[in-house]
Amino acid sequence: MVRLHEEGRVGSIGVSNFTPEYLTRVADATGVMPAVNQVELPPFFPQEELRAFHAEHGIVTEAWSPLGKAVPVTESTPVDASSAETPKRTNRWSSDRRLCGRASSTSRAAGR
Repeated sequence: MVRLHEEGRVGSIGVSNFTPEYLTRVADATGVMPAVNQVELPPFFPQEELRAFHAEHGIVTEAWSPLGKAVPVTESTPVDASSAETPKRTNRWSSDRRLCGRASSTSRAAGR
């Protein structure tokens, strides 16, 4: 990937579900820190330590959030997973945190 990036054949190098340890190992081995790390980041699992590492190293956090998972709704739950408003509210939650968000679902009806 680094060679392809240097040749201009790819614009950015991205990874998925890398921890700070893996990101550091990649940078140490190649001299290049990935530009994007796509991770599961629903409102119920904000991964603050990982996002802080991303911010410190200039990595864009691309957040994907599976909307079809059964998650218990409590008073502290920021988004009601059973609500038809969930996609909009999850996108707003991501936007408020300056995340590159991507919602997904295993159900066709969940995105309606």
